[in-house]
Amino acid sequence: MKEKETAIKVLIFRRKHPYTYTSNMSDAFNHHVSPGDDLVITNQPQSTVNGLLEAKRDELARLCRQYHVRRLELFGSATGAGFNPDTSDFDFLVEFEDLVPEAHADAFFGLMEALQRTFARPVDLVERRAIRNPYFLEAIEPTRLVLYAAAGNPQIPV
Repeated sequence: MKEKETAIKVLIFRRKHPYTYTSNMSDAFNHHVSPGDDLVITNQPQSTVNGLLEAKRDELARLCRQYHVRRLELFGSATGAGFNPDTSDFDFLVEFEDLVPEAHADAFFGLMEALQRTFARPVDLVERRAIRNPYFLEAIEPTRLVLYAAAGNPQIPV
């Protein structure tokens, strides 16, 4: 039996005609995403953090393109009821495009600083490929929220 997919909001950024499409992941990727599109995916319930993210969605997509991000997720307290807009930091899980070591370092630290400026709060930036502890992965799994995925990213859950 196939699981029922939840409707999500997929913000598709095309160079000439950006638009918003609300659907399930399969439909969005099978019928609406073209090579070269960038996506910002928001499927979290309405909350303070949702308002912060929505207000910065264009900037977030621009930063992800600038710093060669393949996928960006928010995790931890910011995705749940424990988020405090005055004191909480943002924990991001990031996957970069394949880059030479020097460019990779520039992308990592540049993105971290840009996210801190954009959201005016401390940011922890963790690379998915650097996580070796399976217990840590298991602990953050329920809180992971995809914010950005470059088109053509085969690791987007469907």
